[in-house]
Formats: sequence, C-alpha cells, structure tokens
Amino acid sequence: MDISTFYFTENVNIQTLLFGLVILLIIQWFVARSNYNLPPGPIAFPIIGNLPQIISSTDLYLKIGDLRKQYGDIFRLKVGSDNFVFVCKTELILEGLVKKGEQLKGICNWVYIFDKVFQRKGVSFNSGKEWKDLRRFIMSTFRDLGIGKTNTEKKIYLETLTLGEFFESHNGKPFSLSNPMSYYSLIIIYSIIFGERIAFGEPEIMEILENFKFFFKHVSAVIPENFIPFLRFLRWNSPIENVIKKRQELRSYVKTKIIKHKKRLMLKT
Repeated sequence: MDISTFYFTENVNIQTLLFGLVILLIIQWFVARSNYNLPPGPIAFPIIGNLPQIISSTDLYLKIGDLRKQYGDIFRLKVGSDNFVFVCKTELILEGLVKKGEQLKGICNWVYIFDKVFQRKGVSFNSGKEWKDLRRFIMSTFRDLGIGKTNTEKKIYLETLTLGEFFESHNGKPFSLSNPMSYYSLIIIYSIIFGERIAFGEPEIMEILENFKFFFKHVSAVIPENFIPFLRFLRWNSPIENVIKKRQELRSYVKTKIIKHKKRLMLKT
C-alpha cells in the first residue's frame, strides 16, 4: 500500500466516523422533539438516557425526592430508550387511576425480559378482554379447588404441623427461615394445584424450588437489556436465555402432570 492510498483510506474512515456521529445527533434531536409533550425532567444522554444519574445514587428513593423538588410532582426520567413518568402526589395519583382510569388502564410491557419470558400471558402480564376472561376463569377455578374453604385450611394446617416439627429438630439453635418457608409454601401450592401431597425433601419438589429460585433471581427489571436494546443481540450467554430454559422445564413438568391427570380421569370414566 503506497502513502497516497493510506491517506485516502484514513480520510475515508474519519469521514465515515463523522458522518455516523452526525446521524446519531440528528436521531437524538428528533427523539428530543418527540418528547416535547412529556413532563419536565433532567437532560438525558444519547442511548443510555438518565441511567448514570440513577446508578450513581445508592438510595433511589432519595434521588426521586430530589428530582421531585427540582421538577415538580410530575416529572420524567429517560432510562435507555424508554421514558418513565413519575407521579408523586396523592391527589394526582387518584385523578390518574380513578377519574381518568379509562385512559390509563392496561399493562405496559416495557420490561424486555418480562415480555420475552412471559410473552404477555397470565394475569400479571396481560391486559384487555383476555386478561378479564383469564381472571374470571382463575377465580372460578380457585373456588372449585376449595380456596377459602375448610378443605384448603386442612392442607395448610397439615403443613404447619410439619413445619413445626422442622423447627423443633434444631433444638433451639438459630437457623435461616428463608428456605424452609419457601419449601413449605411451595408444597401447599403444589397440593392445591395438583391435588396430591409431596413430602419435604423429595428431589422432585426440590428441583422445582431451585428452578423458581433461579427464575426470580434473574428475572429483574434492572438488567441492561431492558433499557439498551442493542445489547439483546450482543450478549450470547445472557441470563435471559437460561431463564427461558428454566421456564420451559417448569412448563414441561406441568404438562406431564396434566397428561397424568387426564389418563387417571379416563380410567375412572
């Protein structure tokens, strides 16, 4: 490569870089114009928004309080590519949720990992007519299962006795309550849903619990992919993929139980 070719290549690279920066600034300008109808808030950086201000604060609620003093009872924060509007006064919250509830109803699936994992299904991540129908079905099913009736109380009482025996086995020595309470809560839910009791310590229930622990540990609203979209294509070994895998394992387990119940029902009929 001669000197003239080298300088030409270098100039082209610089020009390409400058052109890219200009395009980014233009995009940022258009984005800023689209936010003119939003409440006031701190100036946001391109791509990352106000993430630096949020991350730098050890107590987020204090930071929100400072922003309220500076911008008023309604203000905006931009986190990555998403805008968040904070309403900090009781009267305004009531006006929004009660008086103007029709305009604000519905569930906004802004968290990428929730949308990716739950696919806008279920009571917590659905909205509209489908959500109403599902809620009605769940309430009816719970009544059929005996929620709030003596039958359910007996199941819970049985597990509390077993939990009491577990406490006694420590002979007054201190121990952590987090795992035992999670175990026995899951056993009660398991008994209600599947109609059969499973003993504490069984490999089957322990595996389900570990999957749930992993699930709730990594399903978080603060992971970078939620706010910086291009990271979703860069992180190949993302926790999200492992969460989806655990979710599929739980779904497969439930499907297996459903098949067993159907076979049992067919034998009875």
